This record gives sequence, structure tokens and C-alpha cells, in this order.
Amino acid sequence: MKFQVIPRNVVIVAIVVLLLTALGVGLYSAVYRQQSEHPAIEKIADIMQLPVAKVGNQKVTYTDYLTHLKAQRVFLKGPTAISQGVAREIGTEDRVQAYERAIRIAAMNYFAEKDDIVVTSLDVDRTFQDLVDRAGTSTNTGEILQFLQDEFGWDERQFKEFVVRPALIEDTLKQNRVLETQNMLVFDDELAELLNGEDTKRYISF
Repeated sequence: MKFQVIPRNVVIVAIVVLLLTALGVGLYSAVYRQQSEHPAIEKIADIMQLPVAKVGNQKVTYTDYLTHLKAQRVFLKGPTAISQGVAREIGTEDRVQAYERAIRIAAMNYFAEKDDIVVTSLDVDRTFQDLVDRAGTSTNTGEILQFLQDEFGWDERQFKEFVVRPALIEDTLKQNRVLETQNMLVFDDELAELLNGEDTKRYISF
């Protein structure tokens, strides 16, 4: 009885395919089931821009989700939480809230693109400075930045990206809808319909 010799390059390809399949299965489990924060998993997910949700044509990546999750964790152990006696470890509900915040930002970007709304870096910078000015004459920019770091673990760039810019888009959308319909709640209804409709896909379950 003769045995057919399998070419070496075929064996190598088969091994590589098996390894990649195993890696893919492991990565899928680590991200979508366990929501792992292991540095290696985070790095791979960031490089691959793995999506954890989608709003229309806007993708929410695992990196986006973890950014909000880490801010939530810092806040729950930060000065305000400690002073109010509510400091604690992060729980499932907190994870869901972080996830939904990332999705909401994607929704703002979706509406902005749909309505041709452009928020420039100058718009964001001016709004941030306005927030600093409203904090009072005794508060300077350095103190605001320290507050953001202590409460959320964020720097100025992150705060502008994840808070100021989405808020500007939302305010613009609300103002436009009110002018169009004279209804103060029409945008809130439109947003809820988007987030709960078929155009929003969630890939993580808690």
C-alpha cells in the first residue's frame, strides 16, 4: 500500500490556516463574549479596528467602547465618587452605559453626515474655552484639565473628542429640528428611533 506524500508547502499552509482560525476564534471570544482588557487583545483589536456596533454607516470599534469603559472605571473610583460615598468597582450596568455612550456618539456622527453638519476643530476649541470661562474666574485651564484627569482619566483632546464635539453636533441637530418642526422633542424621538431600529446593530451582549 502506497502513501501519498503531501507537499511541504501544503502542510505549512494548512498549519497557518489552523493557527489563524484558532486565533480568530480566541479573539472573537475575548472581545465579544469576555470583553477582555488584556493589553495584547486591546492592541490587536485596535489595529484591526474590530467593530462592536454599527449605526448606519458609522462603526463603533472595540477601542471606542474601552475608552468609555475606562473613563467609567476612573470616575467610579474618583474624587467625586469618593466624596459622595459611592465609589465602587465597575459592574455590568456600567459596562452597558459605557457601550451605549460610544454608540450614541456614532449616532451623532451619522446624523451629522446625513444632514451635512460640519463641526470644525475651531468650533470645538471655542466651546471648550467657553466651558472653562463659565467655570468662574477662580478656575483656570490647568485646573480643568486636572479635573478631567482625576475624574475620567482623560486629557483635553479626549474630552473634546468624546464630549464637546458630540454635544455640539447634538445641539445643532436639535436647533435645526425645532426650526423645521416647532417641536422641542422631535430630535429626541428621531434619535430613539435610530438607536432602537434596524439601522443600529449591537454585537456585544452583557
